[in-house]
Amino acid sequence: MSRIVSMQDYAHLAIDECEWVIPGYLPKPGMLMILGEPRAGKSYLGLQLSFAIAQGKTLIPSTITHKKRVLYFYFDKTGPFVFQERLQQFEKHGMDIGGPIYIIHPSDTISSVNLLEPSHMAFFQHAIKDAQPDVVVFDVLREFHNADENESTAMKRVGDALTQLCHGLSIVVVHHTKKLDPEKGIPRNVDACRGSNYIAGKADATWLIHGGYLYTESNFVPALRHKLGGRLPDGRWVIV
Repeated sequence: MSRIVSMQDYAHLAIDECEWVIPGYLPKPGMLMILGEPRAGKSYLGLQLSFAIAQGKTLIPSTITHKKRVLYFYFDKTGPFVFQERLQQFEKHGMDIGGPIYIIHPSDTISSVNLLEPSHMAFFQHAIKDAQPDVVVFDVLREFHNADENESTAMKRVGDALTQLCHGLSIVVVHHTKKLDPEKGIPRNVDACRGSNYIAGKADATWLIHGGYLYTESNFVPALRHKLGGRLPDGRWVIV
């Protein structure tokens, strides 16, 4: 039976304080979406963010990151060898790749992932149960479903599957944008998404890489533009 309260009573209810992974951007539970065109470096940013969370280090200047356990689901067409090389390059160039950040063993993974398939959903549920993460990263969104990404109804089912799978957790989703025309200016982050922007509309915050800048928009803090100071030899972004 549902309880009904007045708006005045609601305003004074005792509600648990919001738990933050990144204050202003990623609550727990909650969702942050990283957006960028193909080969824009969004996966590198997603990986940098994941290590920052696992180590409790700042990624964007003047922001705080609380140390949390991270489970990184990487299902990109580049495959495990490229991902392993990326980690080795990070380590070679002096980056700490330790901390409570986990990924599925390449021999135990599955192909042609579709979260709307019960058996695939169960696979990810077992991984989350084993890792006990606070934050789950999906890189990239297109590789986790077979739905028509131009259809809002279809993407609602994908979004519902993500939130059901990660109930009570924080989610980071790496996703493609449509081709952006610099002559027309920068749209709102949510409008830059390739296909339906349904899931981006559900996100608490969106980060967009475009034209040498990182555009951050959030439900909690004002939109900002951060200058990207180029990339290190291992591919990592420098955020000014």
